[in-house]
Amino acid sequence: MKISATLKNKFDQNEVLVETDANSKSISIPSKASGYGSSVNGAELLLLALATCFCNDLYREANKKGIAITGVEIKVTGDFDVEGQPGSNIQYKVALALRCFIK
Repeated sequence: MKISATLKNKFDQNEVLVETDANSKSISIPSKASGYGSSVNGAELLLLALATCFCNDLYREANKKGIAITGVEIKVTGDFDVEGQPGSNIQYKVALALRCFIK
């Protein structure tokens, strides 16, 4: 699988494109109020990436086991205290909605 992410930024323009095996999607992320850079920081995107991965894994693995998930809410939190240093204390909170059949 070939995966890429592209960010093109100039004054008041923030273009974000992700792609997997030639299937590309645009993601809307506005520029900062100053006009330059992204209004979403890298740590926020990192935690969103973790939540997205976990969400997709839940649906995939539940489907393999015949479990019908009808909704997922995942909150990923972390501490990013010192600029340029790695994050710490990364935690997940997950809520699932399931469809149950009683025979």
